[in-house]
Amino acid sequence: MTIARHLLKLIAVLALAGLSSCADTNPAGTPESGFGAGKGRFPGDLIVKVLDDGRRMQLAAPFEYIDSRNKKWVVPPGETVDGASIPEALWSTIGGPFSGRYRKASVIHDFFCGYKVRPAKEVHGVFYDAMRTSGVGITKAKLMLFAVLRFGPDWRGVDRTDLCNGTHRPQDLGLSETETNACAVKTRGGPTRAPSRTAKFSAKDFEEAKKAIEAGNLSLDQIKSLAVAQRF
Repeated sequence: MTIARHLLKLIAVLALAGLSSCADTNPAGTPESGFGAGKGRFPGDLIVKVLDDGRRMQLAAPFEYIDSRNKKWVVPPGETVDGASIPEALWSTIGGPFSGRYRKASVIHDFFCGYKVRPAKEVHGVFYDAMRTSGVGITKAKLMLFAVLRFGPDWRGVDRTDLCNGTHRPQDLGLSETETNACAVKTRGGPTRAPSRTAKFSAKDFEEAKKAIEAGNLSLDQIKSLAVAQRF
């Protein structure tokens, strides 16, 4: 089955299930999806130093985002981000990672994709949430969400080494007491790394999904289903 036919079939199934409509009646997805509603906040300013290579940025002060569920995401000072969590093949289409209104969201996403102390689905979800908080339009935010879900980093669970034995204490990254306490349990048997996987970029897959997102104004759960169907 071609990608186009697969997408159309999947959209049809979702429509029959009552999940598809011309208007995006569920821009935040379901609570189970882990995606926020774009009602978070950035308590402080993003203060960075652009490094000599012209691409990487180093944080001169802590940078915090509080998502729509009131969960904290903190990037410590001194950390370096380079936008690699957004597929470079798409920069000419959707823009570079540190340009436009999604600059702040990109910093949060980039750091937590590298420091995998929370599940990939949650990290990609907060990327969308932070974009919407920053004023990025729904269609563009959904397109960028699809891009990182389909072609960006993916890992299972959390990185136990980063969580419990990393450079930063869990609480310094905004992790809750429950997440921090889980460290003692998760490290039994020794520290382990959460392997990160990326998918090879496919212009055909992206264009098909782009058409579906722009034409159907798909919900976040539908976008996630499309990304999973193409990726796996």
